[in-house]
Amino acid sequence: MKRRLVLLVMLAAACTGDGYVEPHVPGQLTAIAVTAGSEHTCAITAAGIAYCWGWNLSGQLGDSSTTTSMRPVTVAGGLVFDTVIGGIYNTCGITISGAAYCWGSNFSARLGDSSEQDRPTPVLVRGGRSFATLRSGFFHTCGLTTAGAAYCWGYGNVGQLGDSTTTYSSTPIPVQGGLTFASLSTFNFHTCAITPGGTAYCWGSNNQGALGDSTLTARNSPTRVAGGFAFASVSAGASHTCGLTTDGAAYCWGDNTAGQLGNGARVDRTSPVPVGGGLVFAEITAGGLHTCGVTTSGVAYCWGGNNWGQLGVALGSDPARPERVLGGLRFLSLSAGWSHTCGVTLARAVYCWGLNNYGQLGTGDTTTSVIPVPVLR
Repeated sequence: MKRRLVLLVMLAAACTGDGYVEPHVPGQLTAIAVTAGSEHTCAITAAGIAYCWGWNLSGQLGDSSTTTSMRPVTVAGGLVFDTVIGGIYNTCGITISGAAYCWGSNFSARLGDSSEQDRPTPVLVRGGRSFATLRSGFFHTCGLTTAGAAYCWGYGNVGQLGDSTTTYSSTPIPVQGGLTFASLSTFNFHTCAITPGGTAYCWGSNNQGALGDSTLTARNSPTRVAGGFAFASVSAGASHTCGLTTDGAAYCWGDNTAGQLGNGARVDRTSPVPVGGGLVFAEITAGGLHTCGVTTSGVAYCWGGNNWGQLGVALGSDPARPERVLGGLRFLSLSAGWSHTCGVTLARAVYCWGLNNYGQLGTGDTTTSVIPVPVLR
């Protein structure tokens, strides 16, 4: 840990106009996006090459093996990706041509290849559709086509497929309601999406109010989030959801036992409540029991459960309001996983922090860190 801190201090790169210095560590991974899953992480480079690292029991690293790796490994198949998203024991990606591929755990056919066989390399999602967005939950996956139509597949026991049933589907089926969406997010047993006009809809499990419709009733088709807000983005966590309005204000709803709604309390909410602090965010990401956001100036804040350092703040601190991530880095984007968080800095360097029991921080070891550490090739 001390060696990493010395590198972060000594190996400085170029400054921004306001004096910000981006550290540089030899061998660190650079990427345009990173995605934190449960106990694994993936990233995509500017050339469209996908790398994954961490736990690989079900083949979720996609390198043709089931060998866990504490350093990034290349996803097999020679595909050029536009998007990669880490799920819970699985991963999905979209190629530059819009083809959807998934790999890893295929419990309840969430890989979309009409089987339940785990896949250690990418397999094509059936149906021949061109997707713009993919997100994978615990036992299901959803995506948006380039035309904004939502499709889901896998386990549908609590309505998370949005097809007006609670049944299972091994191939993508359309979400009911005839709505067109601009973005979509799923994490555990629920899914949320936003229309081009900014109206948020959710469906699936609603035990702790994660759907935001002022009830605790599960929904098997899209149900409008209460409050009449115009959202620019939405992010589904384990049992909570957060969204950003068009002016960058953050709202969250659902499970709040760890303070992951960020409103200073620890009481569940069935409709959106404002995140405290008055910050203006460019992005928000909901994880297991925590939430993180990036302000318009690139400063990272996190709040909620911090039992493994996933907030990037000192252990023992479990803030119910946003607290600035340690290390002074500025980020373009963040991704909150189950018990770890990762981000891409302004210089496109990938950093992670939190639980590292399977090497999901990508540092070459299994040392948990409360401070963002560079992912090393």
